[in-house]
Amino acid sequence: MAQDIEAAKTSFYALSLLSYCGENVTECVTEAQYLVKIIQSGYALPVSTVSTLLNKFTSTSSEFLNCSVHNLQDKVTRMEQKYKLTDPKAILKDPEYHLLGTLGVIAFFQKEHSDLLANKQWPALSAIATPQSNLAKSSNGNGNPGPECRCFICQDPVHLANHCPNHKNNVSSESTVQTINKSAHPLEEWKYCRPADLTKALPIYGKE
Repeated sequence: MAQDIEAAKTSFYALSLLSYCGENVTECVTEAQYLVKIIQSGYALPVSTVSTLLNKFTSTSSEFLNCSVHNLQDKVTRMEQKYKLTDPKAILKDPEYHLLGTLGVIAFFQKEHSDLLANKQWPALSAIATPQSNLAKSSNGNGNPGPECRCFICQDPVHLANHCPNHKNNVSSESTVQTINKSAHPLEEWKYCRPADLTKALPIYGKE
């Protein structure tokens, strides 16, 4: 058990938001919550646990979240200062601990991150470019991948497809093909004929 607690402490202090794709705050604090639960199975959490957690989120890509963390950090630091020289368990009885303790701060991060994602205001995700096929890297002409980009339409390395002089022609030809494919074909002859007697076969092209 002691080894598990020490391993959890090491993992907690080494926890970094940069290790999570798109600065996924929710996954990071969920992992922190798991580690804190293991550490808490000992005598008590270190008094500065919450401050250590907050320090991991002061330089995210969201200025809004950074400011919120700094404001919360000021309150947490003031609370922790009162218990630096006392029993570590004494902080659990602080009237603000339910908001400024580990669970309260983790809930704060989960809510803030969720709200920013819902409002599409999380810069770490908006900064990830979506690959475009017409601007993708191509071969350098000899079958081997090359570092340069080429025009998707004419293979010219000087420009890309969105600036290609043949772009309009290419779009026009594609539109023509699509129009031809979608144009209505004449119906077959038998579809226009309604026999007088529905019980008898109608001869079409010499066949019944």
